[in-house]
Amino acid sequence: MAGLFHSYRYYAQFDIPILSLLQVGDFLTAGVQEPMALLLVLSTLPIVWLFDAINVRVRGRMRRALARLPDIEAPNLWQRLRRGFLQWQTRRRDAYLRFMYAGILFGYGWVFVSIYADHQVQRIREGQGRRVQVFLADGQSLAAADGSALRYLGAVAGYVFLFDGSKAQILPVQAISRIEPIPGAKASNSHKGQD
Repeated sequence: MAGLFHSYRYYAQFDIPILSLLQVGDFLTAGVQEPMALLLVLSTLPIVWLFDAINVRVRGRMRRALARLPDIEAPNLWQRLRRGFLQWQTRRRDAYLRFMYAGILFGYGWVFVSIYADHQVQRIREGQGRRVQVFLADGQSLAAADGSALRYLGAVAGYVFLFDGSKAQILPVQAISRIEPIPGAKASNSHKGQD
């Protein structure tokens, strides 16, 4: 999920409809292609653990308060309300917390994966990223409109994605004979994919 969301967020900013270009194998390997997205999502687990530790403590305090309430045959209104509230709190917290933990995991992970994808896009738009020379199957070399090197955005099973400084290019794998990194080109943490 983290890898798929990262791919969607990353490629959408280059107007590449990545979800319609993915094959089944790409869905299965999306997280492996961008391990940083997985690490960002996994970083939410300590936060969920912290919330759970707080919850265990609060729930224990409520159960102790419920147990301390006297077992009166005819409790007054305040005692009935307090007992009802504590019973309701201890029962509903389990279901409520499952949703809260899922929300934290997805929401927090979503935010950090988005920030990471946006950072990668910004670097590429600023001229950083892997510069490559692309040779087509017919023997021609592909370059940007201004003659500069293309930036490698990534790849999936059937397509390679390049950026020429102003727009993205989507090339079918069959149209490419080879892709070579330009010697001396500064590598960056741009989106990894298959060649």
